[in-house]
Amino acid sequence: MITLKVEKENRELNQDYYDLIIRNIDIHSLECTCGRHDMVVHSYYSRNIKTESGVIKLDILRVKCKECGKTHAVLLSLIVPYQSVELEIQIQILKDEDVEKIMVNNEAIDEQEVYRIRKRFKTKYKKWMSLNKLSFLDDLVKLAFRDFKSNFMQIRKGCYNLI
Repeated sequence: MITLKVEKENRELNQDYYDLIIRNIDIHSLECTCGRHDMVVHSYYSRNIKTESGVIKLDILRVKCKECGKTHAVLLSLIVPYQSVELEIQIQILKDEDVEKIMVNNEAIDEQEVYRIRKRFKTKYKKWMSLNKLSFLDDLVKLAFRDFKSNFMQIRKGCYNLI
């Protein structure tokens, strides 16, 4: 998996924003987990993401390394691999910001979803943030990639690159 570091910039995560970011990168220069920089477009797959305004469908780019043959999804850092809730929403839930409003605006995010997000945080990231004296104002995506080689709030292990 390849994660592109982006800032939300007061923009809503949607297909147009994803496509804009993808158009502005050189796909051939993306680094594979094998260390090579020779990617080609392989395919796309659809993924549903729960955002503040509802569930959106994104067509996610997959690239293939011409050297080793591995395929990688190209995600924005706003998307946590193997999770359906946008990272920014997860952080709002962890900070107890407008949780009821989030659930009202997006019926796909219910009390169980909020519970699971908080449990994931307590399982892996709460102690890490405390030991490193981090707050939600810090660049948690960059720091999580440095320390865990994965996105903030990501639980599933694997080979991931942050670009």
